[in-house]
Amino acid sequence: MILPLRVFIIITIFIIIWALFKLILSIYPFPHVTRKKWIEYIYKLSALIILSIMSIDLTVINKNLADKHSKVAILVSNHISWIDALIYASLFGNGYVAKEATKHIPIVGLIGVAVQNINVSLKSRTKTTNHTSSNNSDSTSDKMVQFQQDYYDETTNKDIFNQICVFPEGTTTNGVNMISFRSGAFRGGFP
Repeated sequence: MILPLRVFIIITIFIIIWALFKLILSIYPFPHVTRKKWIEYIYKLSALIILSIMSIDLTVINKNLADKHSKVAILVSNHISWIDALIYASLFGNGYVAKEATKHIPIVGLIGVAVQNINVSLKSRTKTTNHTSSNNSDSTSDKMVQFQQDYYDETTNKDIFNQICVFPEGTTTNGVNMISFRSGAFRGGFP
């Protein structure tokens, strides 16, 4: 498939996702199990379609990793390219720790709200916005710990939460060298 056609199809898929998520978010308030299931299904399917359009075949070596029964609150990974996000989305349907500016990007911002991203201000490393919690704690580490505590709380319905993927370097790398590692996901005895 020629490149301009691939790009057009991928942009069209993002617009369709945005419209579907807008509809789902208006129908089902958070927290709602049905809302989470529809969003996760659409998100995973669209990520798989986009990977297929890009001619990327995804092979899972450890099937238990992608199994719902082995689900953990936080995924930690080295971030090599933007394709990482599509791969994790197709496997887990997870949200991300993302810079706060992404929530203002048309289409992408609404997708981030729908998948429960934790947004981090790059101006001040201590200010965050969390779409999943009304906790007023300021630090990114506190938001991560609060999310994990909510996720593992025995009284919480786990079906309303998405997993969160964190890239400890905070940005993409060339895949050869590591850059400054942020330890917020590992604070407080979690994960």
